[in-house]
Amino acid sequence: MGRLLKAKEMQAKLRSPHYLAALEDPLSGHIHPLNYTLGLAQAAQAAGAKLFTQSCVTKVEQGNTIKLHTAHGKVSAKFLLLSGGAYLGGLTPPIAGYIMPAGTYIIATEPRDDVAALIPATRRGRFETSC
Repeated sequence: MGRLLKAKEMQAKLRSPHYLAALEDPLSGHIHPLNYTLGLAQAAQAAGAKLFTQSCVTKVEQGNTIKLHTAHGKVSAKFLLLSGGAYLGGLTPPIAGYIMPAGTYIIATEPRDDVAALIPATRRGRFETSC
């Protein structure tokens, strides 16, 4: 169960005066999306999967053998792992209603001397929401 962090404790953890309170959930976690994806790719290849990057699929033909059409040819497979993000258009109508974009945010600034003081005191993941 989470616990409410009030302003003083919250500001000590995030080193920011911009937050008044937060819900701390010790059972939550976060991952590094690129490292996770690279690990999945490595495991898939070790299990015999062939990965085709930079290959825009224009059509998926379902059946006993799945056929993927691209601008440069076709690929056939017994199984398909589709990893194209949330913007697949009409490529896979049966699952289109279950896919949604998830926001990630990165901020870049000019070089600063005070960066160390701005880094949160914990390595816990955090996110914002507005009501």
